[in-house]
Amino acid sequence: MRRTFASRILAGYLLVFGIASWVFYDSLLQEIKPVVRQASESVMIDTANLLAELVAEDVANNALFNLSAQMEEVNERPVSALVWGHLRTQVLLDFYITNAKGRVLFSSEGRDVGADYSQWRDVYLTLRGQYGARSTLADPYQPESSVMHVAAPILKNGEIIGVLTVYNSNQTMQPFVEASKRTVLKKWLLVLLACGVVALLLSFWLSRSVAQLSRFAKGVESGEAPKVPKLLGSELNDLAKALDEMRVKLEGKAYVEHYVQTLTHELKSPMAAIRGAAEMLLENPPEEIKDRFLHNINEQNLRMQRTVDQMLRLAALENQSSEINHQVLAAGLLVQQGVDSIRGTAEKRNIQINIEVREDFSLEGDQDLMLLALGNVLENALAFSSPASTIVVTVDQRRITLTDQGEGIPDYALTKVGHKFFSLPRPDGEPKSTGLGLALTQEICRRHHAELSIGNRTDGEKGVVVVFGPFG
Repeated sequence: MRRTFASRILAGYLLVFGIASWVFYDSLLQEIKPVVRQASESVMIDTANLLAELVAEDVANNALFNLSAQMEEVNERPVSALVWGHLRTQVLLDFYITNAKGRVLFSSEGRDVGADYSQWRDVYLTLRGQYGARSTLADPYQPESSVMHVAAPILKNGEIIGVLTVYNSNQTMQPFVEASKRTVLKKWLLVLLACGVVALLLSFWLSRSVAQLSRFAKGVESGEAPKVPKLLGSELNDLAKALDEMRVKLEGKAYVEHYVQTLTHELKSPMAAIRGAAEMLLENPPEEIKDRFLHNINEQNLRMQRTVDQMLRLAALENQSSEINHQVLAAGLLVQQGVDSIRGTAEKRNIQINIEVREDFSLEGDQDLMLLALGNVLENALAFSSPASTIVVTVDQRRITLTDQGEGIPDYALTKVGHKFFSLPRPDGEPKSTGLGLALTQEICRRHHAELSIGNRTDGEKGVVVVFGPFG
C-alpha cells in the first residue's frame, strides 16, 4: 500500500510538472522566432539610418554612379565570423534607394532601377514621415521565403529627398532560430530532470511520513504509548505531537480512541478520492478531464491537511472551548466545492451527482467545517447508492438537501443513524465504517445553529433524504 501510494503521488507530480513544463517550453519556442526577427529589425533600423546619412549628399547631387563599385568591393570583402556555431563568409547587405517620388534610383542587386516603389509600405510611410517597414514573400508558395524591409528617410536640410530601404531574407536568421531552439531544448530537459528528482524525493518523503504517522496513530488507537515520530515537515510534526499530548492529557482511553478513530476515518475519504482520480488518469482520458482530475488530486491533498487541522479543533468544539471561524459563504459555491471533491470517486462507481441551485443563499460559518460535513454525507450516499444511480443535491429555502437512490434506512436504524460508532452494513460488502462521520457532521451543524435531518424518501421512491438547515 505504501509503495502504491508513493508511486501514485510520484506519477501525479510528474504529470503536473510535465504538462506545465511542456506548455512553458512550447510557448517559449513560439517566442524565439519573433524575438530573433525583432532583434534583426532593430539592427536593420540602425543600418538603414546610417546608410541614409552616408548617401544623402550623393542623392542630393544625383551622384550615385560610384555606389555600385563600392558595393561590389563590400560584397567581395573577405568575412570569417563564427556566430552561434554558424560561419559567416560574406557580407549580407542589400538595399535600394528611391527618390522623393518613390522611383528606384539605385539597387544593390542592380534590378528594378527606375521602377515605381511609391506604393510599397516601406517607401510610402517613410515619405510621409512615418516608420516604414514590410515583409514580403519572395515566393508566394513558400511561407518561409519572407523578406524583411526596413526603411529610413534620406534628408537634406530637414526635407525628405528620398528613401533608403535595407532588406534581408528571414532565411538568413533561421540558423540562429534553430540554435536557440536547441539551447532551449537542452535547458528544458535539464529542468524536467530536476523536476523528476524533486517529485521522487517529495513522494518518498510524503509516503514515509504518512506511514510513520499511520503507525503512530494505530499505536495510540490500541491504547499504547508509542514514541512520537520525528517527521520532516512542521505540520506533520505538530500533528504527531498534538496527538501525543491529547493522549496524555485527555482522561479515559475511550475518549482518546474516539478522536483517533475520527481522524483515521476522515483521512480515508480524501485518500480514496485521490486513488480514484489517479486510476482515472491511468486510463488516459481527454486533456480537459485530465486537468480536472489533477485539480481534484491537489484539492484532496489539501483537504487531508485541512481535515487533520480541523479534527484537532473538533475536540474543543464538542466542549464549547473553541469558536468557529465565521465567514460569509455562498451555499451554491459551497455545494459545488463539496461535490467536486468526490467527483472522481463517483465517476469510478458510475454514479451521477447533479446540483440544483433553485435559490442560492448565503450562510455564516466555517468553510472547512461545512465542506467536511458535506463530504461526510456525500461519501455516505456514494457508499449506499447503487451503481449507475443518481444523487441530487438541492440548494433552496435556506436548506441544502441531498437525495440518493439507495435502499434506504431500515426502520430499526432510523433512530440510531448519527450515533457514534453506529454504522449499517454496506451493500458492496465493504467493512462497516466507524459511524463517526455522521456524528461529526451533526456536531458541525449544531455549532452552525442548524439541524441535520436524515430519513427515507417520502415520494414513493427508494433512497435517503439528508437535509442541512434551515440556516439562520
